[in-house]
Amino acid sequence: MTIYGDVLYRGRPYDLAKLDDKVDRWYVMAYDFHKAGGLPGPTFPLKQGDLYPYSLETLVEEWPVPMRKTHIVIGMFGYTWRVDELGRPLKVASAVTARQGMNKRSRCQGSSTCSIKRDSTSSELLIREKAEADYWDETWVSDSDSAIEKISFLRSRGISGISFWALGYF
Repeated sequence: MTIYGDVLYRGRPYDLAKLDDKVDRWYVMAYDFHKAGGLPGPTFPLKQGDLYPYSLETLVEEWPVPMRKTHIVIGMFGYTWRVDELGRPLKVASAVTARQGMNKRSRCQGSSTCSIKRDSTSSELLIREKAEADYWDETWVSDSDSAIEKISFLRSRGISGISFWALGYF
């Protein structure tokens, strides 16, 4: 069964313990925590912090069914939001592949109208580009470095069932 990674946090109506008797393997989609129609942020933060009320660490700690039956699916993509000077989204975000995110990063390096930051709490990459006078394009994207950090955490918890979902062909 495929299930949302935020199933516990958002109180989605699934009784996982009851369903577990009928499920051979769980695929937990640990991506899309920040959604295209919502506020900008990482696809699924690694750690919980002031900005992120839920995380991969929290998901693993609270997961109510055996991990031996569970695959954690890491997203390899991101979103670009058009935001105002206060970081508020002006429209629905556009999905970007991991490759498009890395291309944005390459274009941004050395530019005075762009900034690149690895968010230490989420482990994901944040790229901010000046779009127009008072607007910015804010891109949050999972890349190979964030995937390595998430995989390392999952393995440290004895979780070997790790999969990826990529938008496009990476």
